[in-house]
Amino acid sequence: QDFYKQLSYDGGAPLAYTTLSEVTLQRPDKLRVLTEADGPPSEFYYDGKTIQAYSPWAHLVAVADAPPTIDTTLKLAFDMAGIYFPSTDVIVAEPYQDLADGLRLAFVMGQSHVVGGTLTDMVVIANETLQMQIWIGAEDHLPRRLRATFFAEAGGFRHDLELSDWQVDPVLPAGTFASERAAKAPRITFAHPARPPQSPQ
Repeated sequence: QDFYKQLSYDGGAPLAYTTLSEVTLQRPDKLRVLTEADGPPSEFYYDGKTIQAYSPWAHLVAVADAPPTIDTTLKLAFDMAGIYFPSTDVIVAEPYQDLADGLRLAFVMGQSHVVGGTLTDMVVIANETLQMQIWIGAEDHLPRRLRATFFAEAGGFRHDLELSDWQVDPVLPAGTFASERAAKAPRITFAHPARPPQSPQ
């Protein structure tokens, strides 16, 4: 009863929204993120020259010139259109530096035989904005799970990211970082979600 009173007072509790992304990258300037979701799917393409955000559900694509690296492109996509991928922390060229910036606390809490189907080291880090627990393969050093809590977020919601089916240095077919469907879709401009959408051109 007290729980429901608190819900009524706060205006609601955190709700889980699940996505599944297939991430393919080729450093320094190629990235593709195909996302299925509990909602409309999305596709993101970066080929070193342009970025494209394609909505298969609406059959619309936003296209813009892109900078020369994955890191700068991810920042541009976020600043320009609020596009953020949960896997960004492990996509960037220097994941350690990205996580270590502003670090206030870090320690190894032990090992897990459960996560990722392999032995992992469990590492905890924290800065002024978040606490994150990371499961890292003890032998291959690949991240298998990230769990973060943002201190300023109402409700103390825990964001979970599982990383699986790692393929290091695979042979990628031609056309991996482009889409024929997106190329045929009506174009719209990138805009932040807070701004009104524009009509297709």
